Amino acid sequence: MVTESLPLFEQLNTIQPYILTGEFARLDRGWRLDLGSSPYSRLYYFTKGEAWIESGGRRITMRAGHFYLVPAGLPFRAGCEESAEKLYFHLSLLKRDGYDLAMELNRVADLPVPEERLRQLQTLAEERSLRSALMLKNLLMEDVLCAFEQGEIGGDAASAFSLPVQKAVKMIRKNLSAQLSVKGLAEGLYLSERTLNNAFRRELGKTVGQYIDEMLLFEAQRRLLLTDHSVGEISEALGYCDQFYFSRRFKEHCGKTPTAYRKEGRN
Repeated sequence: MVTESLPLFEQLNTIQPYILTGEFARLDRGWRLDLGSSPYSRLYYFTKGEAWIESGGRRITMRAGHFYLVPAGLPFRAGCEESAEKLYFHLSLLKRDGYDLAMELNRVADLPVPEERLRQLQTLAEERSLRSALMLKNLLMEDVLCAFEQGEIGGDAASAFSLPVQKAVKMIRKNLSAQLSVKGLAEGLYLSERTLNNAFRRELGKTVGQYIDEMLLFEAQRRLLLTDHSVGEISEALGYCDQFYFSRRFKEHCGKTPTAYRKEGRN
């Protein structure tokens, strides 16, 4: 018997979807967000009241009966003038290169959601069974796909990276550290630094060093918002020479210190 793999199956494991957290929240005038950017995407389902979100000079009123996808990496501000209620989820859709697929959206997606679906999401979110968790994840992914269709992204998930770039990306993600060097990576792959950097510029539009810096920033943001590790512990785990250097580098990228970023992100 001769079998042939279908093209779709080559892409099934290209994206790794993770639902990082989900909560029901009541907002008041004290709710403000101004992170600059987030390492994961945010899915907001408003059930009552109104709030606002602003990005790229565009201001959207978030209201009941709609859901909003705020893509990872998008600079935005948000707040509430009176009161509102929402069901929210933080999620990541990591590609093989370490970036989030939603980053291609470049704007906040705004779509209507039927009242019946909102009730279904709330019910599933409150349950504790594995079946309910799987059903909830499927519904969330359906809505994310609707947002992607609106933004016309995700049409081709296949990786076109050359083998050296694929191997380098895998090595970087597995051993992510500020101590990683282009020289060490190139030697491990039996390539010259110039060859490796040229491949990254051609296929990712950036140098190896720039890619490592971005992956370090995303991971630092993720740990600040999703773990209780101290800034010093995060700095050490990511291979920075000291906490103060890490904080300075973080502020250069994000416009605020790690402590301020964490405090506002957990507001």
